[in-house]
Amino acid sequence: MSSDFNSFVQFFFTQLADDNFYQSDSLTSYLNLPSSQRTNDEANIVDDKITRNLISALGYASGEVDYNKVLSTRKRTDFTVNITEYPRPCFVAESKNTSTKKLSENLPQLADYMRSQGATRGLLIDGKTILTYELSGGQIILTSEIFLHELVKKWRGESLFALNQNGVDALDKHDIVTLKAFW
Repeated sequence: MSSDFNSFVQFFFTQLADDNFYQSDSLTSYLNLPSSQRTNDEANIVDDKITRNLISALGYASGEVDYNKVLSTRKRTDFTVNITEYPRPCFVAESKNTSTKKLSENLPQLADYMRSQGATRGLLIDGKTILTYELSGGQIILTSEIFLHELVKKWRGESLFALNQNGVDALDKHDIVTLKAFW
């Protein structure tokens, strides 16, 4: 994992807020496109530019990540993160395209992946939001909801809530607490 929280935040949000995130646009500019222009972007945007960067920012090496891992049930997880020191996956991540209307409706799919792999943590990611879950006592529990698009707007100084700041200085205490709990 990242050696410190600030490195994690800097690495991840700098990537998303960059003007070259996608075709000379930031993530916020990209998400402002009509959803009809973003319907098939799960692999090229959410997987490649968001989820991979997130996993890397968390400090996992590429060799610790299985992409599109085929399960014995012939289903396929988008990302499964394993480390040798842990007997089962650290977490699984399921990506959805950025035009997804209600990300939480994909929880049954994620829960199935978590249970079949023995992962106690899972992520649903659609480029606008990250939902984090934990498997506890047989129940899947929502542990955090990160409004990624709002955080990137703040990071870029594009939000009224950024208070004329940008970068980490634009994030408020609630943002920092949420991100620290996730990290």
